Amino acid sequence: MAHLILTRGRSYRHGKFMPGLDLRLQIGKITMSLMVILILVAVSFSYLSISNKQVTQGYKINELKIQKNKLMLEGDKIVTQVDEATAIVNIEKQAIAQGMRQPSYLTYLDSDKSVAKK
Repeated sequence: MAHLILTRGRSYRHGKFMPGLDLRLQIGKITMSLMVILILVAVSFSYLSISNKQVTQGYKINELKIQKNKLMLEGDKIVTQVDEATAIVNIEKQAIAQGMRQPSYLTYLDSDKSVAKK
């Protein structure tokens, strides 16, 4: 009866070791140095790319903050203008400047019918 025993790539058959596949990767000093250099270059480029993206985003954020502050100041000016325009004192001054005057007497109409069209 035949037996097959496998031991680390070499087979044992009929009391003899048979040659097996010997897959060893041998790299020289120059190849290893080139691989290390290529890996370092790749890591450096990725680091530079990431830091460049961060700087660009920071610049955009600063621009948006400046724009936000300008818009907030403009909004405050508009609110101030609206407040001044709706103040009773200013409305009275504008009415006098346009030649309007206080009525001498007031009368109210009593009506059961609506004035607006239905």
